[in-house]
Amino acid sequence: MKLALCLALLGVQAFAAEAIPGGPSVIPHVVDGDGWKTIFTLVNLDSSAVSFTLRFYADNGTPVAFPTTSGTSSTITGTLAARGSMTIETSGTAVPLTEGWAYLDTPRTIGGTAIFRRVISGQPNYESSEALDTGLGSHFEMPFDHLNGAATGFAIVNQTAGTSGVISLVFRDESGNQVLTDSFTLVGLGHNAFTLTQKYPQLIGLRGTFEVSTTGVYINLLALHFLNGSFTSITPLASWLWQ
Repeated sequence: MKLALCLALLGVQAFAAEAIPGGPSVIPHVVDGDGWKTIFTLVNLDSSAVSFTLRFYADNGTPVAFPTTSGTSSTITGTLAARGSMTIETSGTAVPLTEGWAYLDTPRTIGGTAIFRRVISGQPNYESSEALDTGLGSHFEMPFDHLNGAATGFAIVNQTAGTSGVISLVFRDESGNQVLTDSFTLVGLGHNAFTLTQKYPQLIGLRGTFEVSTTGVYINLLALHFLNGSFTSITPLASWLWQ
């Protein structure tokens, strides 16, 4: 099931990712439609004007157009004034729901924030944020906690153009015992997102860790822990040990 729909079913209102200046600025999950929208705010930290390019990609790695306040396109370009900023919002009206990921092509002088907002009729708008992985990694480990109805949302991006990667998942319980394994292929510039407990019901009621690895490509991850409508980010652990 698509991550945005999973979040809605879990009662989660929104989440976001904050970009760190320098390096690949990857936003592992972008969504528009069905009450969801994504808001990007770019900030020029330099005393000179700087240009940027924001590129959107679909699950299969091809460019995908999102309707935004800067036009409907798969590529948005612009220039930020010295110490200036710019906010770009998707419309939230795409039909059907449009999902993918984004790559912010900028010099080190531009930072920014990407907010996922959930708009529900008769309720306030809800949004939140989490740190974005901007590194070049291929091996990560993260905890999960699926007790008392909790669940983990997971999104992954292969940011390496033209090269597919086999993504391997290994799930272990709190004693380090292997619970299950899985693998899937992620095409170059491809994206995948799902809820762990829906894809792997064997994990319901368990705590432990899951290891995500590949070879020959660079991946970026986003994981969130959900419980009773609340949520928090899960930070990838110890990826440097395998680099």
